[in-house]
Amino acid sequence: MPQHVDFKKREEFRIRLVRSLEKAGLNPRKAGELCTLFNKRYGMGQVTSISVYKWLMGESMPTEDKLVVLAEMCDVCPHWLRYGEHIKPIPSMETDNIDFNNTQQC
Repeated sequence: MPQHVDFKKREEFRIRLVRSLEKAGLNPRKAGELCTLFNKRYGMGQVTSISVYKWLMGESMPTEDKLVVLAEMCDVCPHWLRYGEHIKPIPSMETDNIDFNNTQQC
């Protein structure tokens, strides 16, 4: 996510991240340890402890690929971690009770 994300959104993300890490039994005050755990899961290179520290302080936000790994570490939905809201599921379409000859049902 671009660095120009406003302060409020970064702060809200920071709060969700810290609380989620705590609930997952991880210590958000130890950026170095979190960095090591993150890099064990992240398959596209490595991040620095400075990057992790900046996420934890609300100074920056991770890119989408990194956010997915953070969410997995915290056992939360990536969308919720970034935006603070859950994705509303699309109702499944029941085809058993549809009369395909009746155009008023479509």
